[in-house]
Amino acid sequence: DHTAEALLLTPTEIELVMLISTGSSIQEIAARKKITAKSVTAHRKSIYRKLGVTNESELKQRAVQSGLIDTIEYYI
Repeated sequence: DHTAEALLLTPTEIELVMLISTGSSIQEIAARKKITAKSVTAHRKSIYRKLGVTNESELKQRAVQSGLIDTIEYYI
């Protein structure tokens, strides 16, 4: 059960949060999702704005706090 942060994001954005949190690059995410790097960047900007974060580190922290990602999964 996700918190309010999850309700702000689209399913695609939630998936991108997970991919970004694993350290995947914009190019890797674009290839995996079969979208352009420009689209990934646009989604990332939207995610940052919605969650009130300014960088990847803050994004990971917010994602863990809100239950979007599991710390065990990403910090081994």
